[in-house]
Amino acid sequence: MFIEDLINRLAGDGAYLFVVQAIPVFSMDESIVNSLSNQIVMGNGFTEKQSYLALKLVKKYSRQLSIALNKEVSPFIDSPQYKLPIRVINQAKSITIKKATGSNKKIVSINFPYNELMIANIKGYKKLLSHKSHVGSTINWNIDTKSWDFDLREEHVLWINGNIVDDSFVVDEIFEDIVNQIDLVQNNIENYVPMVVFEENRFKFINVPSIVPQPTSLDVVDVLVTARKYGITVWSEIIDHVLGKIELNPFLLKFLTSPNLTSLPEDREKLTMSDITSILECSLPCLVVIPGGSELKHLELCYTLFQKYGISPEEMTVLFRLEGETGKNTNSFIKENKLNNLISEKIKIVFISGKVPKPLVESKTNFSTILNFGISGVHYTLTNYLKNHHFVINYTLKESDFANV
Repeated sequence: MFIEDLINRLAGDGAYLFVVQAIPVFSMDESIVNSLSNQIVMGNGFTEKQSYLALKLVKKYSRQLSIALNKEVSPFIDSPQYKLPIRVINQAKSITIKKATGSNKKIVSINFPYNELMIANIKGYKKLLSHKSHVGSTINWNIDTKSWDFDLREEHVLWINGNIVDDSFVVDEIFEDIVNQIDLVQNNIENYVPMVVFEENRFKFINVPSIVPQPTSLDVVDVLVTARKYGITVWSEIIDHVLGKIELNPFLLKFLTSPNLTSLPEDREKLTMSDITSILECSLPCLVVIPGGSELKHLELCYTLFQKYGISPEEMTVLFRLEGETGKNTNSFIKENKLNNLISEKIKIVFISGKVPKPLVESKTNFSTILNFGISGVHYTLTNYLKNHHFVINYTLKESDFANV
């Protein structure tokens, strides 16, 4: 009889799963016995350390095992034999860049013998990223290769290099090259990061692809808003100096100077239509999302408000119509005020409601801002459109907004 058989009988598992008479074990041993037995059932042999532990347990309960099996088990314990080969744990510690199984995606694969502190460190990092974004899902334990696999991303490389790598690891040359490249960029950031500068009496976008058009305006606010559309959120000190001399609406300033800001308001901030228009004035074209049920009310306010700030009806268009009797007044308003224009380069304001219409998609308009008055119960295409845009202003109209127009 093998030691594995004795462990299975002790746990009432494997061949002894349906044995009526269980062997009572101390609560402090129960989880260990069940874990070892489950490992046997799964076809995994003991490690050297586990084999000693299993032998110690069957010795401890030898009397109970002899009674349960109706035979003396001491001979099997005195000359122990194991059914499954003893597993040798790989003690190697390595960091390798390779392709993920069944995919062309590259990953950083980390192998190391069991280390509770290191595992807790990785899990803590994964949890931190999960709270911030979806990035936590790019770190996974690979049970087949017994490795922690990280998607090949700059933030992961830096974290691994700073928190995992030490002299005991064999590190892939490719990983080391990537770390060196990141260091080179960070130490010469001005030569790599897209940014706005002021040189030769004009604004320029540097370190950008040739397809990104250079700014022609001499208005710093206009230039920074345009830069944001192309993902450029860094600028030289001289531009900071210029911004410091201009009196700007606090929300407009926040919009310009917060590179990670994707929506307003944040937390418990309170926006007014004055705050919104200060941003919209310099961040056109703008997509305006109108909630269902109050389309006419919102259109009337926006129509009046935008004209007040110099946007003519010819520069606005409404890309939705309403059905039935309730929609007649709204449709008439659109027609009478000539808000049924085709989307073109001269259009500064586009109104939609309920879903993203096909003409909007086909126009490929790059909106600087989206003004969202409400999307409850809308089509998923609109929800995704807002979620993926670089800047959205969320606002619920109040009666006072109508009084002030």
